[in-house]
Amino acid sequence: MARRTQIAVSGSFHGVLGSSVETLLLFLSPRKFDRISPCCVPRTHSPSAVCSLPVLRFEIPKSSRGSAGAVGDEREADMSYLLPHLHSGWAVDQAILAEEERLVIIRFGHDWDETCMQMDEVLSGVAETIKNFAVIYLVDITEVPDFNTMYELYDPSTVMFFFRNKHIMIDLGTGNNNKINWAMKDKQEFVDIVETVYRGARKGRGLVIAPKDYSTKYRY
Repeated sequence: MARRTQIAVSGSFHGVLGSSVETLLLFLSPRKFDRISPCCVPRTHSPSAVCSLPVLRFEIPKSSRGSAGAVGDEREADMSYLLPHLHSGWAVDQAILAEEERLVIIRFGHDWDETCMQMDEVLSGVAETIKNFAVIYLVDITEVPDFNTMYELYDPSTVMFFFRNKHIMIDLGTGNNNKINWAMKDKQEFVDIVETVYRGARKGRGLVIAPKDYSTKYRY
């Protein structure tokens, strides 16, 4: 049985039922209301009474805070809402064209995909650190299929780098120099890659060497 949390709600509600509810005790489970029990309900108002907004006070025991279980885990895992999304091919083109000094990083995939969720957690975690020389965008490859064939976006998650309207390739030791097509877990490693790509792109290089070899023996 799910553990219940008691929340005391103080206030008054004057409605068409002719009741003034001074206190409500709500017993909550992590996902739904189990029961609502009104207390102290004197019938002092006529059915024609005008509704007024109640003033509510919620008191949640400290021991129960953060005990949302799977709900909290899902919100923590899905970090895509922290990053800007591009919703059309035109928006993608403009995002790449608009940046003249910063690297443009685009994650192609789906917000709900597990691999993308893992990658988005890293991206959202480093966005503030790299904001002076790189900007991150997310693109849903179903909503925006314009680049699927051009960039061969067949993997669950694909991260690509652009600088001054030019695709910057990176040798990761995987045989695919066009993109990162797996979910990275180490934020500092990703920052190191971004810094390497940025420095190379600033020097006019179209292909840079990653600071670490990500061949199969390192990925698994």
